[in-house]
Amino acid sequence: MSTNQISSSINKRRDLPLKVITYIVSITVAVIVLLPFVEFIKESYTGTLEATKTRDVFVILARYWKELKKFCASSNISGLKNSLYVSFASTFCSIYFSALTAYAITAYEWKLKEIFSKFITFVMMIPSTISMIGFYQLVWKFHLINRLYMLILPAIAAPITVYFMRMYLQATFSKDLVESARIDGAGEFMIFNQMILPLLKPAIATQAIFCFLTSWNDVFTPSIILISDAKKTLPITMTSVQSFLFMETGVPLFDTLVSILPPLILFAILSRHLVEGVALGSVKY
Repeated sequence: MSTNQISSSINKRRDLPLKVITYIVSITVAVIVLLPFVEFIKESYTGTLEATKTRDVFVILARYWKELKKFCASSNISGLKNSLYVSFASTFCSIYFSALTAYAITAYEWKLKEIFSKFITFVMMIPSTISMIGFYQLVWKFHLINRLYMLILPAIAAPITVYFMRMYLQATFSKDLVESARIDGAGEFMIFNQMILPLLKPAIATQAIFCFLTSWNDVFTPSIILISDAKKTLPITMTSVQSFLFMETGVPLFDTLVSILPPLILFAILSRHLVEGVALGSVKY
């Protein structure tokens, strides 16, 4: 047996206890995290907090179908449509314009650049609820109450997203690559859309999850801006339904299950780009 084979076998023996401990800890954490969620799914098809003892798959599917028809017949279906529209539109606006702003700060040299960067950091420290009174007065003066796009337009100015995009872009941006594209005749928006955005995929995936969750779970702003029931988002409609039915039937768990599916699906789609970003960082640094 050669020396390399001996050293390799010794390293494998040394790494074996560490791998075993890693797997044990990972499985334990996964069980702790997933067990309440599995229990929640098991209870959700009853529509209440009452436990069910049946294990018949057809009975369970029939109850799920019954709860789904109830959900589609309630006001929550319109709230789901409104929430999907507002969340995806606000996420797109926040990601695209924040990436554009971060690119402008990183790639160009212009006056007041540092002051503008510090201003973004300063605004990032201010809680959004402080400016809510001024925002509501502005919406009221321009007669924009009960408009869904008023929940989307403020997402264009997202200081936290701009700050995160800028930090990531500073670590990965190559000025020589942009200069070569300009020599080849590419315009500024073409460079940004076809070169910078793909470079920002891991950062976009991370911020897209946070922006979507922020808009999806927002109750305070829609409750102020939206008046009619047809325009209300899912958190508001679910809150009203739960407060009405809680005393008699318990919390409608199936509606809650439906409300958490879009964030889970979005995370499943974007998780691949998160892993790519981690791998890219490990190779580069």
